[in-house]
Amino acid sequence: MHDLTIDIVIPGAQKAGTSSLLDALGRHTSIVRHVTAEFPPLVNSQASLDEGITKLFPRAGAAQLRLAKSAGAMHTNDSFERLHAHNPNARLIFMLRNPVNRMYSAYWFARRTGDEPLSTFSEAIAAEGVRQDVPPARRPWVDYRRRSDYLTPLRRASGLFGRDQLKIVLLEDYAIDREECLNELQAWLGLAIEPLAPASAVRNEAAAASSVRLAGLARRSGLPVRMARRILPGQWGTHLRRKVISFNEKPVSVPPLDDALRRRLDDEFAEHNRILGDEFDLATTRWMSA
Repeated sequence: MHDLTIDIVIPGAQKAGTSSLLDALGRHTSIVRHVTAEFPPLVNSQASLDEGITKLFPRAGAAQLRLAKSAGAMHTNDSFERLHAHNPNARLIFMLRNPVNRMYSAYWFARRTGDEPLSTFSEAIAAEGVRQDVPPARRPWVDYRRRSDYLTPLRRASGLFGRDQLKIVLLEDYAIDREECLNELQAWLGLAIEPLAPASAVRNEAAAASSVRLAGLARRSGLPVRMARRILPGQWGTHLRRKVISFNEKPVSVPPLDDALRRRLDDEFAEHNRILGDEFDLATTRWMSA
């Protein structure tokens, strides 16, 4: 292994269990993961992957593999190309979820972080693509339909890395038998099978922002966060941002998605899901009205 090589990447999809998978695989004795929840250089074309590895990864042993995760990399224009230039032998693990459920979960997550000012999901998806109420840097996080398009990024990744270097896991399978999925991934990576302990806490549980204004100020692109990063060393700026978001959160009971809206979105994604299942041998038919 090269001193500064990323060997395994979880590039998405957002709100499809990527944090749980990172936590689990990161417990393997032959894997080293970054110390942060995400690996931002994967979605920042101006950032150096090598510098990111130096700053965000602990030292790896000679036989250990580096694992990086960024839920937004799947839908970032040049992420796969930059990763391929960095390491054409990298393995990519995609976590996919029912596209409609993913959209709805992403909406509530954006409400939690203050990125989504619209008070209903139907308003948010109707406004997609013409948003002026969200800062440009944060608009990708409210691109609900685009981030549920799995075909486009999977075809891109497959064309660059080849199908043999891609592994696709459905969140629905992962939720049913987590141990079996993890064992299959370990075998695919050529690792000794180890019992990987469950995550110590539930990740990304439902919550909402008490103050949308305060949540907005805590965004990565917000002025207070940019100032904190200049003043505070290392990851303290990011840590402060997370503390502000956590302080501003309140528990929320997410209502069921409206049946009529679900049926309309199911119909919208039906052909996408059929082609996805055929091309990548996935059991996507379960996603209809699920």
